[in-house]
Amino acid sequence: YWLHAYWELTRNSIQRAEAALGQEWHGAKPILRLLDVSSHDTTSTSESTIRDIEIHGGCNNWYLEVGSPPKSFRVDIGYLSPNGRFYV
Repeated sequence: YWLHAYWELTRNSIQRAEAALGQEWHGAKPILRLLDVSSHDTTSTSESTIRDIEIHGGCNNWYLEVGSPPKSFRVDIGYLSPNGRFYV
């Protein structure tokens, strides 16, 4: 099973990420973070990271393979610094 994600990043949003990451920005990589947000009971929704996918800086869409539907997913786009800090 596959999901198709697409996005548009403004220059302003990239500048905010750069400012937030400071010196870590220079080693940061653009990442799609795939999360499982399925409700496992009737009272709460928990989310867990399935995986991070490194993308190319100039792309604006990606296909993500997912298994075991039916589930609910969320995809966050952001920058992952070398020390593991993720800025959405």
